[in-house]
Amino acid sequence: MVSDPFTPGARNASPGTPRQLIDVLAEDLRPAAPVAIGRRLSAAAAGGTIISALIFGLTLGNRPLPLTAGMILALGIKLGFVLSILALALWAAMRLSRPATGGRAHLAWIAAPPLLMGSLAFGQLLETPAGSLVGAVMGGSALACPGWIVLGALAPMIGLLRVVRDQAPTRPRLTGAVIGAGSGAAGAAVYATHCIETSIPFIAIWYGLGILTAACVGAAAGSRLLRW
Repeated sequence: MVSDPFTPGARNASPGTPRQLIDVLAEDLRPAAPVAIGRRLSAAAAGGTIISALIFGLTLGNRPLPLTAGMILALGIKLGFVLSILALALWAAMRLSRPATGGRAHLAWIAAPPLLMGSLAFGQLLETPAGSLVGAVMGGSALACPGWIVLGALAPMIGLLRVVRDQAPTRPRLTGAVIGAGSGAAGAAVYATHCIETSIPFIAIWYGLGILTAACVGAAAGSRLLRW
């Protein structure tokens, strides 16, 4: 009678059973610490952002923003908006990169900054005269803004995808979308230092569109690159 290698006590039945092989392979396996994953994700995001900054410096040039009160306030709003998305996306990506841990519940937090910015934009539009509505929404660079943000997202996205690919994500498309959103936020942070737009509706709509587009790119890449 041949013993079942998958029944209790069969581990030592013979030296070449599948059960014994699995035990040998898993003997030295240790789960990656969440802190280590978080550090790798942060390093990848920082490195990619620096590369994007260098690319923007070469293509857009080093043109300092006017140091007016309105410009400084607008820059602070832009950076607060996109960096909060970046931080929350990295947090969610860290959760999604490990199996048997919840990540979907953390996605609601990523929506909080866009919702807040959208409410501020709506309030500002209500106070804007009808003749100035188009200018408040479109500014002078609406068509270029999302494209630059997506371009700035590519370097951080590549680095983040490489880090998460070494982990064990079980929802590759969702994980890729979160990575794309964080990368788009990183690209938007770089672009903000070159952008002279100060309207909150402009920031909410066009920065948001750039980040959303990067999330779609990340979802497509994740579905291919993050599968086991």
